[in-house]
Amino acid sequence: SVVLWNLPRHQMHYRLPSFSTPVWSLTFSPDGQGFATAGDYTIKLWDTHQGICCRSYLSQAHPVRCLTFSERGNSLLTGHGDHTLRLWDIARVAVLTACPNQLTGHPGAVRAISVAPQGEWFASSAEDQTIRIWHGTRRICQQVIPSLPSTVSALTFHPGGNLLVSADEDGSVMVWDLHSGARVQTLA
Repeated sequence: SVVLWNLPRHQMHYRLPSFSTPVWSLTFSPDGQGFATAGDYTIKLWDTHQGICCRSYLSQAHPVRCLTFSERGNSLLTGHGDHTLRLWDIARVAVLTACPNQLTGHPGAVRAISVAPQGEWFASSAEDQTIRIWHGTRRICQQVIPSLPSTVSALTFHPGGNLLVSADEDGSVMVWDLHSGARVQTLA
């Protein structure tokens, strides 16, 4: 289940109604007014303050494994088991059952995604043990970081947007330079 906590008070704010399937990923919107959950084929948008579902999207292709908001919060980027990324326009459309913006390139299921702070880039990783760097507006793969030791399960950009940190299933944490694609540091 999904629980929102009030950290200063060390109290549970609310618990969402039970989901019929596991929740694979969740993320807050950039303004903190909402958050999104992904469970199997369903993406739901929630009001942070009231804990009510505002919108629901159905991904008919394959289960949603990861999701994140765009830097402005007007779209959601999702990663799927069918090797694709999908960009959902949540600002204009209240109910979607098919996503027209699909990005392909990974030969394995997408496991993690992250959007750079300014939205110029986003990154994805998959079971093919690569990280792909995508241009945010042109939506094309600009760079592939190959031959990682294992599948990357988490990605995040540095606030400056020039570095990417990856964490893999073997416990390695690596820092990457986006301009060169070179590994700058291994932390664990």
